[in-house]
Parts: sequence; C-alpha cells; structure tokens
Amino acid sequence: MAGGQPIEVPPTPAATRPSEPDYFSQAGSSTNASNLPSAEMAPHPWAQMFGPSALPTTAAMPPAEDLQPLKPSIRPMGIPPVAYNRASTLPNISSPSEGSVHSKFKPIDPPVLLQLLEGKAPVGYLTPKHVLIVDIRPPTAYARAHLRTSINLSAPTTLLRRSDFSIQRLETEVVEEGSVRDTFCQWHLYKHGEAAKSSWIVVLDVDSNKTTANARSTTGGGGASLLGLLRKFEQDGYEGSLCWLRGGFQAMSRCVAAQPWVEKGAHIPSLATTSAPATRRTLGLSMDAFSRSTVSYLHQGVNNQSFAMNPFFDNIRQNLELSCGITDVVPLPMDLRDEDMKRLPRFLRTLAKMDDKTRANHLAEHFFSVEKSEQQRLQQIMQRHSAESVLGKFKPASPSVTTSLSRRAAYPYLSEEKDVSQESFPLSISAALERGTHHRYRNFWTYEHGRVKLLRPPHDDSYINASYINPLRFVGMHRVYIATQAPLPNTFSAFWSVVWENKIQTIIMAALEYESGRQKCDVYWENGSAGPFFVTLEKEETLNQKELQAGSCEEKVVICRTLALRDTREPDEPTRTVTQYQFLTWPDHGVPDTPAEILGLIRHTHTTQPTRTHDDIPPTLVHCSAGIGRTGTYIMVDALCAFYSYIRSLRDHAVKTSATLDPQDALALTCWESEEDLIFDAVMVMREQRMSMIETVRQYVFVYKAVVAALLETDSVP
Repeated sequence: MAGGQPIEVPPTPAATRPSEPDYFSQAGSSTNASNLPSAEMAPHPWAQMFGPSALPTTAAMPPAEDLQPLKPSIRPMGIPPVAYNRASTLPNISSPSEGSVHSKFKPIDPPVLLQLLEGKAPVGYLTPKHVLIVDIRPPTAYARAHLRTSINLSAPTTLLRRSDFSIQRLETEVVEEGSVRDTFCQWHLYKHGEAAKSSWIVVLDVDSNKTTANARSTTGGGGASLLGLLRKFEQDGYEGSLCWLRGGFQAMSRCVAAQPWVEKGAHIPSLATTSAPATRRTLGLSMDAFSRSTVSYLHQGVNNQSFAMNPFFDNIRQNLELSCGITDVVPLPMDLRDEDMKRLPRFLRTLAKMDDKTRANHLAEHFFSVEKSEQQRLQQIMQRHSAESVLGKFKPASPSVTTSLSRRAAYPYLSEEKDVSQESFPLSISAALERGTHHRYRNFWTYEHGRVKLLRPPHDDSYINASYINPLRFVGMHRVYIATQAPLPNTFSAFWSVVWENKIQTIIMAALEYESGRQKCDVYWENGSAGPFFVTLEKEETLNQKELQAGSCEEKVVICRTLALRDTREPDEPTRTVTQYQFLTWPDHGVPDTPAEILGLIRHTHTTQPTRTHDDIPPTLVHCSAGIGRTGTYIMVDALCAFYSYIRSLRDHAVKTSATLDPQDALALTCWESEEDLIFDAVMVMREQRMSMIETVRQYVFVYKAVVAALLETDSVP
C-alpha cells in the first residue's frame, strides 16, 4: 500500500444503512413433493421428489445458518451487529486482541470495495488495474448471491490456516481449471514493483467484523480463514494491497450502491459445469443427484471417477480435511504414580508408559484412522447410492458395490449383536437425504440401521435426525443413548415424540442457544404446544462446581430444568417428568477446561448402581447443535464411566466369592487386562452408528483424559 496512507472516501448515499434483506428465511421455503405416476416397479425414493428434468445442485441442503432466521432466546449470548463504518479510511487495527495481526492485512468497508469495483482510485492510491475478490463462503451460499467478478474459493479452515499449504497448491488443487483459474492467477502479473501499486486482493466471508472472529469453513470462514489466505499471498512475495472486507458479504449486500454488483442465483464459476441447466433446490434430492458433476478440488487422490465427481463428494468433510494428513497433535499428560497405574486397565497403563510426544502422536494416528475409516465408508455409501440411481429405473445396486457394516455396531437398539445382511443396505442415508428441511446442518445424515423411527409421528413423517448409540455392547455392556441434533422449530413435535415414545427421563444439552453470534439451538423447552405435545417448564435452577462436586468455584456451569410433558392424544396417560441439563461451559468443536464438570454431571444424573444390561432403563437423550462432536464425547465418557464402574464391582465380587461368572460378565471382565484400546474400538463402533461422533482430535483425547480422571478419583464414576 502507498505508505500505509488512509483511504479517503467522500460520503455518498451508499453509506446509508438500509434495512437488512431476509436472506436466510428464503432458503428454508419449499414445496411439497409431487407424486409420480405409478409404474410396474416401485419408484426410487428420490424419484418422488422432482420431475424427470429437475437438476438439483449442491445447494440442495442449505448451510445450517441459512435454514432458519435468528430468533431471540431466553439467554442469548448476543449477535454482534455488522460493523458498517461510514468513516472513509482503511483503519489501523487498534484492538488489543488483534495487535499481532500483520499490518499489511487491512480491513476495508463496502464503500471502498465499491470504488475498486468501479475502477476508481481511493484517495492516495493509484487507479486500480487489477482487483481480485476471493469469496471463501461455501458454494451453496455463493450460488444464492455473490459479487460480480468474485471467485469462490471454498476450502476447509484447516487448509487455509496451514502455512505449508501454499497458494500454488490452492491454485492447482482447489481452483477450477480453465478461465476461472486463469483469472485467479492473474495476480502473479502484479506481484512486484510498480505493477503491485495498482493491484488489490480482497478476501471476504459471510460476516466477520474482526480477525478474531471464529467460524468453520462450512459456515463461511472467520478471521483465521481470512488471515490464513492473505498470508499465503504474502508468503509468495505479493507486494500489492492485501485486504479483507469488514462485515463480509452481508455488509456488501446491504450497501444500496453496490446492488448492481450483486448477482443472485447465477452460475458458480468454481463449479464444474454440465450440459443441463442448473436448477436450485432446497428440499430433497432427485434420482440423478449422485451422477452429476460438482466441485473438482482435491480429487486427485480418488480413483473412482464415478463418485470423485459426485455432488456429495464435497459433503464428505474428510475428503478435504484429511488431504494434508495429520495436522493436529494434542498432548495427554499422564505423569502417574505406581499406585495410580494399578487403577487403570492395561491399555491405559501402556499408554501412560509412553513419553509425552510418542503418546500424543499415537493418539493422533488413532484418530486419523477413525477419520479415514469413515471417509471410506461414506465414499462407498455415495457410490452405492449413485449406482442405484442409474441402474435400470432405480434398481437396487449390485452387491459388488460393497458398504460394509460391522456386526458389533449394527442395530444399536438391540441388546445382542445381530448378523448383518449387506444386501439390505443398513448404511443407507436415503431417508435423511429426502428431508432437507429436517436438518440443521446439510452434511450430517443418519444411517438406516440406527436411526430413530417414530412409531406414531405427529405429522405422518417418521423421520428425525436422531440415532440410537450403543458403543460398548461388543464387550457385554448394553447401554443405549439417543444422539440427535438440536431440534428446529419444524421438528419440535418430532423431538418430543422421540422423548415420549422412548420414555426419556434425562436430556443432556451440550450447547448454548447462541455461540459466536450464531444460533446453535432453538428454545424447545418453553411453555406451549408442539404438535400433540404440551410442554411446561416447572422449574429452572443453576448448578455450580461445588454442587456438582467438581471444584470449589461457585461459577454456574449447568442449568437444570424440570419439564412436564403431556401427549394430548393420550388423555389417560399421566404427565411425565423430564429433566434437562444444559452445559454452559462447553465450546463448539472444543472440550471443557477440565473433566471435573462432565464427571460431576455424570455422578449427578446416575442415581442407580450401573448394571451390565439396561433394558429396563430408558435411554439418555444427548444433543449439542449438530448432535455429533460434543454429543459423542459426552456419550463416550458416560458409557465408559458406567462400564468401568461395573468392572470395579465385578472385580470386588470376584475377590469375595468364587461363584462362576455369567459369560457376558466374564467377557466384560477380560477387558481390564486386554491390550486392545477399548476407547479406540468404541469410537470406531460409534462412527458406524452415527457419522462424525467425536468430531475432533481434541475431543478424542479429552475422552482419554476424562476416563483416566474418573478411574483415579475414588467414587468418581457412578
């Protein structure tokens, strides 16, 4: 930049802040599926959703933030307003929290970007000869509306933040070949010297106002993504102006003068094209959704072209996140005394004997194996669905398209393992794909063999994004949970149907209503009706660390709500009591500071001595926002605590008596001295019951940390 001089922009009507258009409510609208004429063969499920000429795009399921408009909450964390500064400068970064940000990466406001788009020189700068606008929002958001001349570069935050994933790799592996890549790469011509003085690169996301804003690439970028991409240009020697748009696309879309530059529903330059017209759909999928082309980035490592160019390839998050191998290594300190070692099962004792670096790498490699297994599983599923959609008018796919499911994971609601018929396709996700508006997020689906099916659905639809989880049945511990997403307003009645039909007494909510300015959960527990159900909030109280026996601090860590639930269809059935526990200190994609609070809540919610079988105990329902990361972490810790508590009672009983153990009890007892990593095996099982359970390596390592803490503390497990 020209000596870092401020850019002056004279006041114009464009700086007036108009009312915000309702972009998000438009995405949720849909029409009922039309019925196809009857045929000799039963129609494929997706054939009922569209006519034969319909062509869906990867926008078939909108991102989470696009599904529902933001609503006020009882306890909102607040949604920061988009900064719309009329000041005509490229301001210095003055926030203390952002003081370390490179001074070359300047925020600009919409009026400045508008000047650049119009070829006008901001005061103190040369007339721009080259302006590259990089939009890092997801392709679905870009398809709905974007700035003319901008290029969509949707890549995982992991890749944007990695300094060793260079701008050249982004150009060759992410940016679409052809004219789009040629346009993107023109910045090389303005890299140095006099040419750089008239060159600008501007990066924008959804709505970031500061570089400390957190977000995932699937929801539109965030400060880490913005700065990570700008640094790649700088590291390659670019000397022009590197900027990010304050307020993101939302701020630009509110600028009246910029409206001629906003294109809606247009072609996506970064997507591979087809010969058919692109028709955007928001509900369900058509029969040929699995055979159309889509984003072509990072496909080099996939051999099968039929699904490498499949629209759902990009919804398998591991296809992108694993492309760089192991990127995160999380330490697990285990400096234990000899007497502590005796309280751990053999596989944890082996882990404790490793040095810190070896142990951290070992756990990172194990989690990488978990992710790779799920990636392969989902690729097989997509391949089989693709084959079904093209084989003879929706015939079932050939058995040669394998989608394996282990016996230990299949049908988790059953108390005993059951043989799996692969021809029945237990890992099918077709029921989930048909119901776009039932999902809070667009790429987390339920498997057929484990999904919760409503027996008496309130709206003639038995589907809900919920799964039965039974992670330790293979070692003789039958304990069922229900993992589900945070219910949406249009699924409240289905959610309460799950609670009613499964006689749920305890709900664990591992999320806040709002996090990082985004709505993560709608308030489903307020007084009122949801379909045939009537909910009454009878009591609400907070629990601090002392009350949970999790520390001496009086900080509130859990909200406990007592709810009364009544089904108006069953007037003779008594009102049921449901207790909901909401964590206040568990960040999205993260973990609590210590295991003490989660172990305290487990003690608080378990009022009976655990037994091996729990047929007479209702499932515990657990949800966060998507119902995978924090949900999976809580379920795994709770299940392992119950299992090891039972093992402890078995060992004590074996010492006192010489009675012959039940075969299942004997199986459970052998786990104590087994070299097999029970946590790793159980996570692998859980991933076959619901995808992405325990989503990050930090959550995976936290499970080990929590289990070790539980085993070392007297009476710390139920």
